[in-house]
Amino acid sequence: MVDFKEANREDVILQWVRDSLTSCDAIAREMGLSNGTISKLATKLIKEGKLGKRGREYVIPNGNEA
Repeated sequence: MVDFKEANREDVILQWVRDSLTSCDAIAREMGLSNGTISKLATKLIKEGKLGKRGREYVIPNGNEA
């Protein structure tokens, strides 16, 4: 039996950043969402310490690679 869990938007954003897709525009395009929606989700992740920002690029903070 195969079991799966649908990824939530935050998990998808984090995976894109891990895979080197780090701009809001590129993530929005890949997910079919607006830049504003990605920005709001990223802000939430930043406040939770799961995501960081360097200039205009999103980054995974050190110690949060998993």
